[in-house]
Amino acid sequence: MSVIYISGAMSGKPDMNFPMFNWVAHELRHQGWSVTNPVDINPDPGASWLPCIIADIEAMDECTSLAQLPGWEESFGAWIEYIVALKQHKMIYRVSLGEVVTLRRMSDHPVRVWASLAYASLFLCRRMMRKVDAVQEVIA
Repeated sequence: MSVIYISGAMSGKPDMNFPMFNWVAHELRHQGWSVTNPVDINPDPGASWLPCIIADIEAMDECTSLAQLPGWEESFGAWIEYIVALKQHKMIYRVSLGEVVTLRRMSDHPVRVWASLAYASLFLCRRMMRKVDAVQEVIA
């Protein structure tokens, strides 16, 4: 059975982006998908990030596919989920929103995968440098 995991940004979004996750999950179920929604795994918007991402990654073991919401690239957790999906050879789809939720399968060509990982490294380094700069400003 095909099970798809929804991945996207939550932290820093209004209502932790729960309404978007729930709407996409509803639409995909209506299209016949079996869906794993991280909102169902961790329904407490005030929960600590690390236990949530660990539970999400464990839930991904049961999934065959990953659906990436628009803006997923802004999320540290969604990058982790993406890398896990690549490592586990899952089908990866990008979600397009409109009147109907549509999925577009992403290429698993090695060049595309390595380019994505290089972008992830750059993204994560930039985020860490912003945090270092913020700490240095507080210290100074």
